[in-house]
Amino acid sequence: MKINNLKVLPAFLVLFAIGELKGQEASATSGSTITGTGGSMSYTVGLVSYQSNTSTSGSNSQGVQQAYVKVVGVEEHSVNAEQIITYPNPTSSSLTLSLSKDDFSALSYELFNMQGQLIDSKVIQQDQTLLNLNNLSSAMYILKVKSNDKSIKEFTIVKN
Repeated sequence: MKINNLKVLPAFLVLFAIGELKGQEASATSGSTITGTGGSMSYTVGLVSYQSNTSTSGSNSQGVQQAYVKVVGVEEHSVNAEQIITYPNPTSSSLTLSLSKDDFSALSYELFNMQGQLIDSKVIQQDQTLLNLNNLSSAMYILKVKSNDKSIKEFTIVKN
């Protein structure tokens, strides 16, 4: 009887291990992994969810790995990117940089050509700033609006 137990136990352990190794597999239609400076994230699209549980504190789906994210701090800029517009674009002579904000402290702009060379930079002191582009050749330019030396919005400007 000892011989039979010695044969059955390893077979059982192998089957158990195979089941565990396949525990994180799922059939999905598509997906990818996104990698950035802060880490990486994998996602799938079209994954079949067998059961979904929802409560006031959150939800989960069995068979799907759900990331837990806790925000511990938020960096706030003095102006929202949605509050900044430029017009007209394309332009032939001048460009207006418009902000719907009263406090312009620590706001500036930088204008670059497509080779990354700095063409112009100034501190923003009012809600509408006129950029004279008459001396520039017809090309595309990058306009960066910055708050405390951090870029908060970029525009691609077309000069005719």
